[in-house]
Amino acid sequence: MSKFQIVVVVLAAILFLVLYVAVPTKPKERKQIDKTRALQAEDPVSITIDQLLKASKGKFENEKLEPIRQLEKKLENSGEKEKVATLKSISSEWNKLNQFAIGGFYAGEVAKIEDSGTAWSIAGTTYYTCFQQATDSLIRAHCMDKAIGNFENAISLEPENKTHRVNLGLCYVNGSPNPMKGIMMIREIAEKHPENVLASITLGKLSLRTNQLEKALKRFETVLKNNPENVDAHFWMGQTFLQKGDKSKATEYLKKCISLTDDLTMQKKVTEILNTI
Repeated sequence: MSKFQIVVVVLAAILFLVLYVAVPTKPKERKQIDKTRALQAEDPVSITIDQLLKASKGKFENEKLEPIRQLEKKLENSGEKEKVATLKSISSEWNKLNQFAIGGFYAGEVAKIEDSGTAWSIAGTTYYTCFQQATDSLIRAHCMDKAIGNFENAISLEPENKTHRVNLGLCYVNGSPNPMKGIMMIREIAEKHPENVLASITLGKLSLRTNQLEKALKRFETVLKNNPENVDAHFWMGQTFLQKGDKSKATEYLKKCISLTDDLTMQKKVTEILNTI
């Protein structure tokens, strides 16, 4: 190899090294996207109440928002005793408009003041309702994160309250990448406390969802053994038998469900099911 060729090879190697070290291998836009994704992976979805209010207030006519505006004005001038009642009313008004993310925020503000298991549970339940009903994936993720946090707060204050634990378990089952964690939480309660209606019915419904019909029946039968007039257990027994194809048994339990409740909405719902059998 001549001296000229050697010089050319050396210069080419140096140029490659400079380009590799000094020049970004990704465009700026790509680097920014990767940075954003990394941050999102580290932190839960963060949506501010101002963002939620701005988005929601644009959906409704002034007439529907007027009660909320009046309560917001009242809140500005509320004393400590009035503040909690006003916050509860604001939460309720937003819930009536199916804006449960905002309702959850105000319920959470109540919980911060009262700091009771009941208050944190109400906030958690409101956020969980948001998760169930919202279609926006960011809002769903935001509400699930808040629901889990609020139920954990409720448990920390009332560790023996099994309803809080079942509700937290449901959050893990339906809104986390680790549903088995939630199932195990609920199953532990059901096995230690077979009289706990919520745990047994929840596990029964989960079994029904996954077509484990015999397991579902056993869960609902456990409820009826301890509480023969439980409306929900009769309803879900009927649904399970309907899924099994046993229309006679399904009809029996659904008719019993109607006879045990004064809830007109429930009666209408069950009647509609019976009319399809």
